[in-house]
Amino acid sequence: MLQLTATGNVGKDATLSKSGNDTAINFSIAVNRKYRNGQGVEVEETKWIDCTIWRKQGESTDIAQYIKAGTKILVQGQPDLRWYVNGDGEVVVVQTLRVFSQELLSAKKEAPAPEAKPQPGDLQPTDFDNPAPPAAAPAANKPTRAKATPAAAPAQ
Repeated sequence: MLQLTATGNVGKDATLSKSGNDTAINFSIAVNRKYRNGQGVEVEETKWIDCTIWRKQGESTDIAQYIKAGTKILVQGQPDLRWYVNGDGEVVVVQTLRVFSQELLSAKKEAPAPEAKPQPGDLQPTDFDNPAPPAAAPAANKPTRAKATPAAAPAQ
């Protein structure tokens, strides 16, 4: 089997479509490639891959809600090419991928949330650069004895 692994950014939010009892989760990713051409000029090239994740009836399609425009995703699947003739009579070739494995690498970038002020009882960060010395542990094979404390006189 021919297999393709690609990492790219989702172009627009995933859509769901039905085909018989199966559901297709459709989205496309932009895969960027940078290289220097023969004249030494850096060129950036973007290739689009149309992706489809197939789910049988009863299988979860929850992943679709997380495949949003701008999300970085890694996909693995079986590649295919399809072609059609556009309105100008030109042949257009589209690279497609039947996805069998995906991993969301980042969420869509959004404005950062305002920083919350610490509240009483919140956990404080540990100072990893200056850790406290470890507590002394009892020596191995040495019995430890508890010190006896005098009993308090009963109150009258």
